[in-house]
Amino acid sequence: MRASLVVAALGATLLVHGTVLAEDSKTGSKATTDAVETNPTGRERIVVDDGPNRLLLATGFVTLGFAYGISAYVAVGTEHGSEKWLFVPIAGPWVALARREDCGDRCNVEGASRALLVADGIVQLAGVAQIAAAFVTRELKERERPIIVPMRVEGGAGVSAVGTF
Repeated sequence: MRASLVVAALGATLLVHGTVLAEDSKTGSKATTDAVETNPTGRERIVVDDGPNRLLLATGFVTLGFAYGISAYVAVGTEHGSEKWLFVPIAGPWVALARREDCGDRCNVEGASRALLVADGIVQLAGVAQIAAAFVTRELKERERPIIVPMRVEGGAGVSAVGTF
């Protein structure tokens, strides 16, 4: 008896989940079905929005973290006041570049330092762009719509759900 109750509860849960997907596809909600089609076996397949693009999101965080990590490391060890701005993510390299002191004739690596600040700023902006793009290009997954059918079990009846979850 308990097994049939568990199966019935599971079936009811899946039935409600399938109903929510169908209702949401009519309203055009982003977190639900975008398309329904029938596969060769006759079962409906639905395309479900599964959230932001995980690969772009992870790549963006790694890119931003790597570039910011280098900036923070430089900011810790510098004696230049302008380079303390490298503690600020994204805007820090650009502010440090704008406030950079002139080292005059005693410095022959000034051009390289400015180029590295520009490169750091560009890489940090690229990381932010990848993170933003992850939310624009969503991950879509194709699933079969679950079929809920009554079933007979020894000592009672129940509900069976068949599909890809």
